[in-house]
Amino acid sequence: MKDRTPPSQGFTPDLNGERAARRKLLWACGLMIPLAAITGVWSFRNAQSAREQRALVRTPHRTPTPSQHAAQALVSGNVELARKEILASLADAPNDAPALLVLSCIALEENNLPEAREVIARLRAVAPERPEPKLLEKLWVSRQQAPSSGWERAFREAWMELGRPNLRQGSLLPDADFLSPYNPNEEEAVWRRTSSSPIRLTLALASLQLSEERARWLLEQVPTLEEPALLTAASEMLGQDSLPAALRQEALPILRQRLARLVEVSAPSMQPRLLLLLAGTEAKSPLTPQELTALDELSVLSVWTRSSHTWTFQQARDHLREAGLSTPSARASLVVERATGISSALLLLRRAEATRERLSEDERRWMGRMLWRIGSRLTETSSYLETSVGTLLMDAGADDLRDHCGQAETHARQDELSAAAVASDKAALERWPLPSLREEMEEARARDEVGWLLSWLEKITLP
Repeated sequence: MKDRTPPSQGFTPDLNGERAARRKLLWACGLMIPLAAITGVWSFRNAQSAREQRALVRTPHRTPTPSQHAAQALVSGNVELARKEILASLADAPNDAPALLVLSCIALEENNLPEAREVIARLRAVAPERPEPKLLEKLWVSRQQAPSSGWERAFREAWMELGRPNLRQGSLLPDADFLSPYNPNEEEAVWRRTSSSPIRLTLALASLQLSEERARWLLEQVPTLEEPALLTAASEMLGQDSLPAALRQEALPILRQRLARLVEVSAPSMQPRLLLLLAGTEAKSPLTPQELTALDELSVLSVWTRSSHTWTFQQARDHLREAGLSTPSARASLVVERATGISSALLLLRRAEATRERLSEDERRWMGRMLWRIGSRLTETSSYLETSVGTLLMDAGADDLRDHCGQAETHARQDELSAAAVASDKAALERWPLPSLREEMEEARARDEVGWLLSWLEKITLP
């Protein structure tokens, strides 16, 4: 999307309120977008990430079935234990469909194609109407014809060939609750056995929530951080509402000082400057004239961020692998999401909303141009989170500019992103106990999450 100059006079406000109501709904959803999400894909309309919700509300008293327990072992990388447990389960119930599905996944993961073929045939016999056995059969064919081909692409193509079934319906796949990569006991053990600051830093940035002790350790590292992405992620973690207010206030000047230094020595980009400008401000506070002037200056910069999501992902994954964490890719993706620093853009939306009524018509158009330009830069990134919030900023800016064409453009982009998220969500990727598939999914998202989502609509073809 290109920057849009103010429209010619003659545009009038949208009096029916439909677009304004829609923007407010999307804006409210955007404010709820969590940065602590672990498994699954983003659902923009629902705003609440399924993976965080499952991880946080996981019921401690639920006991996994034998097949779910085996699937959990498989996803954690313990294939030997997974096979032992699933074979014991099948010895008691040879025609148990969920157990046969897990054994099919074990055989495919081990590239044991003869066994996979036999088990998938048994699964199809006991669940002939379900799409999961058919999808597994197509995966088997793909592995047989092109053993070196990717899992993620083969899975997506098989799902499309089957008519894009909603795999969330039905009980063949394990519950996502039991496949969550978040294991606090494992994380604690890794923290205690390592003294490496880079590994501990990554663990802290990949945590769902920081304890006060770990937050203070993270705060001590802030003055040493040289990479803007890691400083941004640290800022997100140290601003968590679960931390004591006194600690959050203590962290602010330290974060601001380090941000100011990195802004001074780094190539110009919007994200760190916006974070520095708005850090510690209240969402309901109107923007001051000085802040509006600073926003105007940063809104003409050419990029949102110069940090590479791929680099952040790979570095975090390497550290977590070195630490021995069982699901390093999923946790590395969480670091990437924190590093987007999207909370500053959401805070800008809130503060712009609080400012609007205080502005003259010309001043409102002035602010609208800023919001449009910042949102435009956000939509040029590869992250779904950044692109989604970028469209919200552009929508708000177009409304301030009385630019109905611009609003139509952002609404079309929002609908496309929403449709892509809904489509990928139907594949229930976080419920499939195929470690290689999950690994490739996280890698694809780190490279180009928006492109990956659109590929589920066949809007683009990934390499």
